[in-house]
Amino acid sequence: MFKTVGFLSLITLFTNILGFVRELLIARNLGTSNEADAFFSAFSIVAACFLIFSASTVQSALGPVYQGLVENGDEKKARGLIQVVSSVFIALMCVLGYLVYYNSHWLVALVLIGFDEIGVSTTSYYVEILAPMIPLIAAGVVFQTVLHSYKAFLLPGLIPFLNNVVIIFFLAYLVPVKGMDYLAYSFVFGAGLWLLLIPFLKKKVFFGTKRIIDKCTLTEVVVCLWPLLLLLFVDQVGGLFQKTFVSDLQAGSISALSYAAKLEGLPIGIISMAIAAVFFPSLISSINAKNIKKTTETLEIGVKLIVIVFIPITLYTCFLSEELVRVFFERGVFDVSSTMLTSDALFYYSLGMTAQALVIYLNRFFFAKKDTKTPMIIGSLAAIIHIFLCWELVKKFGYLGVAIGTSAYAWLYVVGLFVMVRKHISLKLKELFFMVFRVSVSVSPMYLLMLLPAGLHDILVLLIALLCLFTGGLYLFYKGDLGFIRKNI
Repeated sequence: MFKTVGFLSLITLFTNILGFVRELLIARNLGTSNEADAFFSAFSIVAACFLIFSASTVQSALGPVYQGLVENGDEKKARGLIQVVSSVFIALMCVLGYLVYYNSHWLVALVLIGFDEIGVSTTSYYVEILAPMIPLIAAGVVFQTVLHSYKAFLLPGLIPFLNNVVIIFFLAYLVPVKGMDYLAYSFVFGAGLWLLLIPFLKKKVFFGTKRIIDKCTLTEVVVCLWPLLLLLFVDQVGGLFQKTFVSDLQAGSISALSYAAKLEGLPIGIISMAIAAVFFPSLISSINAKNIKKTTETLEIGVKLIVIVFIPITLYTCFLSEELVRVFFERGVFDVSSTMLTSDALFYYSLGMTAQALVIYLNRFFFAKKDTKTPMIIGSLAAIIHIFLCWELVKKFGYLGVAIGTSAYAWLYVVGLFVMVRKHISLKLKELFFMVFRVSVSVSPMYLLMLLPAGLHDILVLLIALLCLFTGGLYLFYKGDLGFIRKNI
């Protein structure tokens, strides 16, 4: 599991590196202009549709049932289940894409009430181009679910990597010549890459033994799915409300929040998503086997991994938010004022980074138990509070109120999940709190270094780095392997 997490994290790291090259090129071409606000708003509207039926919903409801059939050797039932679900699901998403395409102007005018007529027209035009992403992403979600159930993570992990390659190619060679329309086309073309997984699924889904359509398993999937759809619906509506709250503020507010959220989401996408994806099948297996000890151990290891990694990253991102934004984005039309808008938002988004990472992982525990109602109730309540917080905070802090409200929402959400997890298994909270304390003490020298003058800071950083390399090398040499990771985590 550690090797797979590391491998998947490495793929995701390269994917996100390309993703930042992509965002860098978008920032260079759009900056925080009105056109940038229009494009990001259009993408948010389309994304709200396909994210409701994303991997976190369909895979979480379908994965445990499908994997249970596979592990029990019921290949015919597994094939019948996936064929029916995929056919109905993709057909529904085609209808939804059609509705979004032909009602784009009405949707934009409803959501972005602060936009003038030109802004509404530009945004609705981008919505029409991006609408085909909805059924394409839906197909990718189903294909990814099947491969993850067989613990095949490489192929689904490569598609986002190739997606970024395609978008970067369009940005580098076609967008400067053909115009911003081709940026939207690149996103659609990249979403179509999920269809490349079809040849690797034909034996598991399309061909082979006969299928058996079991109504009980279909009912089980539906029962697990509807609370997740409701949860994601509330969450995505909350995201659209955020756009509504800031649509009448200064130009660039929406795009600045978008850039900051993507920068803050980089470590979450690299590490937390990898941990959740790899540990999820193991949680399903241990829960199906009713092995409480192994379930508790697996859950605790994942939580500890997230705490160890995200507390230092949170500190670093908060105190170097301006420098990070400048390094990644400040070029072309993305000027100093754009950097200030984005870095302020990044600081407040980062305060909830650890909580967001834990939410992603802890939700997998309930999904593995086929209990989707608990996350739905907690998440829906937190999302409603989120909307209210953003509404009130935007009045006081402007566009930064969205970032502050999002971080507060993440911590409310994760506290609720921890309370409910404790009702199922006895997590060692004292040990977790003590670990948070140890990690916080460990990163305090980094905080002190950030406060030092530049020259002295650089010298001390070099000395500490050399000391870490020397002592770390001795430790690894003495142990002879990497077994200490499991013992000391």
